[in-house]
Amino acid sequence: MPHRPQGSLYFGIGLVASDNTLSEHLPFDILSMLFTAEHLRREHITDHNYILIADSHAIASGADKDEIHKIAIQRESELTSILSGLQFTDWTILRASTLASTEEYNNILATIPLKNPYERQELADIAYFATKHDVGIKLGWAVHNGKRDETAFDTLFSSLVGLPLHFIYTIPGKTCDPQKPRSPPYICTDPRARILLDQAENVHEKLATAEKLFGKDGVSCYTNLIRSIIRAYTTTIGPLPSGNLAERAQELINMCFQDRKTYNFPPDTVCA
Repeated sequence: MPHRPQGSLYFGIGLVASDNTLSEHLPFDILSMLFTAEHLRREHITDHNYILIADSHAIASGADKDEIHKIAIQRESELTSILSGLQFTDWTILRASTLASTEEYNNILATIPLKNPYERQELADIAYFATKHDVGIKLGWAVHNGKRDETAFDTLFSSLVGLPLHFIYTIPGKTCDPQKPRSPPYICTDPRARILLDQAENVHEKLATAEKLFGKDGVSCYTNLIRSIIRAYTTTIGPLPSGNLAERAQELINMCFQDRKTYNFPPDTVCA
């Protein structure tokens, strides 16, 4: 990990799974990416964090435009509330569709020598943030020897575009379902198998129900992830009230939405 100032950081949040199933919920797992990015900012390794909501990517993959628009607005609202509740500053949320409407982005897109529209957009995103927003670090998630994580795009970018960037990775998201133990940390297609970042989520009840559905082993793997996220919070932000694992996770969710409001969004959302 770099130890000198690297400008800004960005990471993307997808809205569809690899099988094109819509992700209608935001899982607790996304906090691993938020806390990693915030840690780098507080350590003065970066000075600003960007989140890109990949709405146009989902549409390019064949998802329904109206459905994606609705989910993108929902995701922006959730993330804005979470950043506010956690009192994170110097963060900006952008939608990919906003970038795609600019001449600057399309000029970059035209230079990417790939036919696959999703891959072209991924690489253009990285180049855009590097040149437009002084991004020196791209944050992603990775699976050891994985084929469906973000390392493939980053390797492709380095070989085809070659702008100087650091790529760092968190662990993947987890689920309670032993048939599908890993997932992107921002995608949830089965809310029974994940803790959700949602005001209505009851962590204790969710884990108890998941144990009945998926067994103790599946839930045990997921609670290990919860522990690591709580540890990241206490290391980066500060202490949480004492309690068992479910109680501390619940407290963290409550904290994320303590400033929940209704927002009318401009194209870009800035938490300053």
